[in-house]
Amino acid sequence: IGNKRALGFKTKIMDILDPDGFAQLLHEKRCRIILLHRRNTVKAAISTINAKRLHEASGTWNLLKESDRQPPTVIDPEELDRLLRLREQWDRDLEAYAARLNLPKLALTYEELLLDENAFLQRVFNFLEVKPGPVRPRTLKNTSDNLREAIVNFDELRARYAHTRYAPMFDEVLA
Repeated sequence: IGNKRALGFKTKIMDILDPDGFAQLLHEKRCRIILLHRRNTVKAAISTINAKRLHEASGTWNLLKESDRQPPTVIDPEELDRLLRLREQWDRDLEAYAARLNLPKLALTYEELLLDENAFLQRVFNFLEVKPGPVRPRTLKNTSDNLREAIVNFDELRARYAHTRYAPMFDEVLA
């Protein structure tokens, strides 16, 4: 496809309709796999909620223009419980699928991108064996890294998870 050295796309495990056929295609094209996940499961779940809200309001799952940004919202605690479990299952499913592919893989976290974008991109360029170049995102960050700015009932949710492994995830602010 033109003179490109690297082309790619993103997918989620639940979007792969034919896992075996997709694996075969990845092998035929000698693809390299970049696994991107979030260490902060709470923020991953909140991002899922906000992406759904954005989709309902604008028809897109990713924030493409500032005027579509949704205001802070009240998060249903039961919905958050469900999404925390679901996000963790998605991560396990994706890891298992990628392990079975037996293709070159690079595991990265969203937190690494937020902390040092240049180092993150350098790792990607090195893994893909391409010359570094300018990268411009098409999407905007949809959910504030400070969850207090995104969740109206932040204190209620934080208290609900006070004695769980999720507790420190509520207060993490990287960007």
